[in-house]
Amino acid sequence: MGLDHVIVMGEAHLRRLLRAYTDYYNIYQTHRGLNKYTPLEPPVHDRGTITPMPNLSGLHHAFMRIRLLVGTGEVERGETRLILRRRCRSEPVVRTASSRAGIPRRTLLMSAVAGAVACALPRFARAASAKVVPTASTNRRFKVLYAGETIGAHTITFSAASGQTRISTEIDLAVKALFFTVFSYSHRSEEIWRDGRLISLSSRTVEDGETIDVGGTATSLGFRVVSKGGPFIAPATTLTSNSLWSPLVLEQTTVVDAQNGGVIGVTARKIGDEQIAIGSRPVRATRYTFITPYLAGSIWYDRQNLWVRGDFERNGSKILYQLDT
Repeated sequence: MGLDHVIVMGEAHLRRLLRAYTDYYNIYQTHRGLNKYTPLEPPVHDRGTITPMPNLSGLHHAFMRIRLLVGTGEVERGETRLILRRRCRSEPVVRTASSRAGIPRRTLLMSAVAGAVACALPRFARAASAKVVPTASTNRRFKVLYAGETIGAHTITFSAASGQTRISTEIDLAVKALFFTVFSYSHRSEEIWRDGRLISLSSRTVEDGETIDVGGTATSLGFRVVSKGGPFIAPATTLTSNSLWSPLVLEQTTVVDAQNGGVIGVTARKIGDEQIAIGSRPVRATRYTFITPYLAGSIWYDRQNLWVRGDFERNGSKILYQLDT
């Protein structure tokens, strides 16, 4: 990787280095095992001058197109039109995105698996769900369990006013060993929706002391997301990684990453109907596999299309979501 060529100035610095290298490895580094493709498709820019962009202080380089803004002398590193070519389809898919491709990728294995499964799954395997209109009656609160112990909670609340719906997400997790906290995670997000579309996003994530802020606003070009990685334009009809409250998230190929910024890929497949227990009450629910670069496992929705259970693996650890009743 090249860390032996870098002086690491603490845990936060190490995490940034690892994230930068994972970005490079997933998006730009070709691999013989993938027939000289990359685990994730790199953006192909349709204009501008090809320029090397250093990674890890120049130990690696990614090459992308950069152009000057006419009359300003400034370099445009923001939104440009991209063509993302998916190997599992014959036609190119047009997206609008940031020319810096600042999309964090912490887990190479999850990224590679998500891309491979997305190509392998037939289109009819995706869920065909009706839209869930969020109301206060559909608020969700889950206990999060690890190794049989409760380590935190994941809460989603909805409120409507002036033709808009405000969706608030709160996640608090902490794993302790003896008297020490070995893992901590906190996430706060607020989304504003109008007429079924995301209008704004504001979130803050703190993981083991590192803070990431993400903001987003609907524009005429699409939904503009800004984070440490730079700006990114997602489709106007996008959902976010917090949209597990609706089975519509299972029908997406990408969503806005509310935790880290940019966009991430999503893969889902229907497993079948099952009877699960919520508290002491049996509930009939539909189970789906659900994979993103950060999360993989199963998710359940009841007959009203409400999220009722989750069984995920994150960073190699299995966590269970149990709905509070």
